[in-house]
Amino acid sequence: MKDKNIYRNMELGFSIEKPEEWVFMPLSWVLNMKDKADPFHRELDDRVRYARLPFVYFHYDHGIYNMAVPTVQVMYRTANGTSALDRSTILGMQLFQLQVVLKDYCLVEATSDGLISKKPANIIKSTHTVNDQDGREMDCLSRCYAIFTDSSMFFVVMSGPVEGEYRCDKEFGDILSSIRVD
Repeated sequence: MKDKNIYRNMELGFSIEKPEEWVFMPLSWVLNMKDKADPFHRELDDRVRYARLPFVYFHYDHGIYNMAVPTVQVMYRTANGTSALDRSTILGMQLFQLQVVLKDYCLVEATSDGLISKKPANIIKSTHTVNDQDGREMDCLSRCYAIFTDSSMFFVVMSGPVEGEYRCDKEFGDILSSIRVD
């Protein structure tokens, strides 16, 4: 893949590669969403701002309006307040939160024994529904990866249709393999 398909954040020590035909959401859009989400964040360190919304987002627009669009988004959190917790406790907290916020949530698999970019990781695979622009429900399959460093966590969320040609298992596998955390 070409370098234009790689997102690198030197400050956070993170990189990820998208498939050629997928599209990065422009950073200005992401920053605009952050500024509108919470005005007080303008006064905070940029690393803290990454925690509220994705600092990188890309998707594959298959052009079918009533089918989930395969997407990848990455968020950053400092380990403040969670550094004393083990990964299995954090996994339990993640599972509870997903059950609360996702409609028709169904756990497929979960582990606190993952390894991504040579870093410990929690891995959750689940299904849920989202609504399209017309309010019709679409079935989604999500993969959530919490990657732990000494002082932070990266959350990489990959989601798309539960079945069919745009499920994107190969693409999501390639994206997962491309993640680098320093």
